[in-house]
Amino acid sequence: HHTMKQFVLFLVLSSLILGIQGQIPSECLNLNSKSFPPASLLLKCFNTVGISEENKGDILETMGKFFKMYSYQDIVKDSPSSPPLMKIQIDLEGAIKQVRDRNLGKKVSAWSFYEDIQQNVFLPLMDAHTMLVKPSCFNGVFFQPFKLEGHSDGNSGIRVQISSLSSRKVSPSYWPSPDALARYVGKTITKIGGRPVFDAISEYSRTHSWTSKDPSVSFNDHLFVHYLWRPTRFPYNLKESNMTYTFSDGSTLNVPWAGNFTGDLSKCNPNGTFEAQLFNFEKERLVPMATPSDSVAVFPLYNDPSTLVAKIPNFHDRHIWRLIRDRTPSNGRFTKLIVDLRQNGGGIVCEGLHLIEYLTSPPPPILYDLRRSQNSDALVDAALKANANNVSFWGPRFWSKPYSTEFPYRDWYGPRKLNRGGVVGDYSNLVEFGDRQCKGPSTTTKFDKILLLTDGHCGSTCAVFSNLLSTVHNHVRTVTVGGLPNRKDMSFSTFAGGIVLTDQALFAANDRFKIQAPFVPKKWPTDVSMRVPHMELYLNDKAQYPVEFVFLGSDFKLDVWPSVYNQSSFRPLYNQVNQLFDRKEWTQGKKR
Repeated sequence: HHTMKQFVLFLVLSSLILGIQGQIPSECLNLNSKSFPPASLLLKCFNTVGISEENKGDILETMGKFFKMYSYQDIVKDSPSSPPLMKIQIDLEGAIKQVRDRNLGKKVSAWSFYEDIQQNVFLPLMDAHTMLVKPSCFNGVFFQPFKLEGHSDGNSGIRVQISSLSSRKVSPSYWPSPDALARYVGKTITKIGGRPVFDAISEYSRTHSWTSKDPSVSFNDHLFVHYLWRPTRFPYNLKESNMTYTFSDGSTLNVPWAGNFTGDLSKCNPNGTFEAQLFNFEKERLVPMATPSDSVAVFPLYNDPSTLVAKIPNFHDRHIWRLIRDRTPSNGRFTKLIVDLRQNGGGIVCEGLHLIEYLTSPPPPILYDLRRSQNSDALVDAALKANANNVSFWGPRFWSKPYSTEFPYRDWYGPRKLNRGGVVGDYSNLVEFGDRQCKGPSTTTKFDKILLLTDGHCGSTCAVFSNLLSTVHNHVRTVTVGGLPNRKDMSFSTFAGGIVLTDQALFAANDRFKIQAPFVPKKWPTDVSMRVPHMELYLNDKAQYPVEFVFLGSDFKLDVWPSVYNQSSFRPLYNQVNQLFDRKEWTQGKKR
């Protein structure tokens, strides 16, 4: 075993002598989840992994063909103006060509190749539903020892504080001890890396906004999580080896970025699926962290017995409406409901629809269409011919019915011409999400007023749930916390998207129906994985654009930045939200 200094010297010399030859130093191959090397060393190890010219070409070719199934391939060339959402302007074919020109015929590592793709093709789309994930051999995280939260500075600004340690169980030898680090909890940070802390976080959140097009939502995501915790398989760039904190009392702290690694660099070409990789990644959580509970919590507000609080971290549980019903105290008389949806990334669509029905009434239909392509044409044609009982995703029987009665049922696929991003393309007609996929709850409950609380990160199914519930019912309002302190309006949801298509689902569909043609994407040469929104969601049949590109602002916005990981902040936050039930806005019309 080498000492740390010997290890650093060895890696530097190896990179100089070997270059990018795919020869991985033995010390890199011996890394495991129990070792916490500095991030700088982990990056050097990642950059010793080579990739062949053939694999580079195949990956770019498959990616380009898979993007033909992407519903937003036209609109992202010049997205509609919907402030404060950031405008998207990217030519995907041109961006892929530029990646090809920068990498093919050049000596580049596999790591830098995938970073180029993520940073320059996927990150500009600002959509968590549209992503390419690096191979699982790179599975890991770069992290700092702290979690952050914000407080109002009393002058339309934000004070950033350390809310807690990410974990007392993780203590790399090159960090101060957990007890020494704990002394910084509660301190106010004025600068990070020599820059004002707000400027540093807001700029990084703007350039790495892959979860939302709203800068306020992205700012929250990075303040609470991703500025100091960056998963290696996702598009989080790390340029500095250390993080220097300057505090309001004038003291400073310099902490090297740490790495935790659960991959295996000797196996950068295994077979795998996107779903399995993502599930394992989330399940492992890599370094032990203080994470929000995965369970639905229901309880009366401590100082107002007429208010019930339901905290829903995701929509993965089955029968969430039943969990809320069974966990509601039977002796309470609740007229108001706070639904805490902060950092809710979505889940099962039917669970969101069921909860709408339980809390109010059956929701309006969810409307989708898709951007036609040669591959989707072939799949729909094959599904129609397969058999009368076919319930394939690609066949019309998957859907309850076409939304319009102006065309025959079997002709739901269109086409209809839409101008998106300056491109006239072929799209399907609008169809409803199938009723038989979602059987409603057996009972309902009613509240006089409902407040949906989010930090903007209410995505996918959570976005469908909050959008439908709040836009249809006048007694349901939305409230956001945090965001950019100088912004009045903020989205209460993000990446509403539509129905997501994974690479493995497309490969399986083409195999099932024996679709063989030049437009069919080949399977990946590694276990890199990709997904895109294949069908786009509309709030109603009068909407000009899919909801992904429409700003939906909250009814109320609170200039507080409580971390969802800091349970001590819950009580004061819920008390502040509860006071909004008495605001005069309830007697007025909504913003939208």
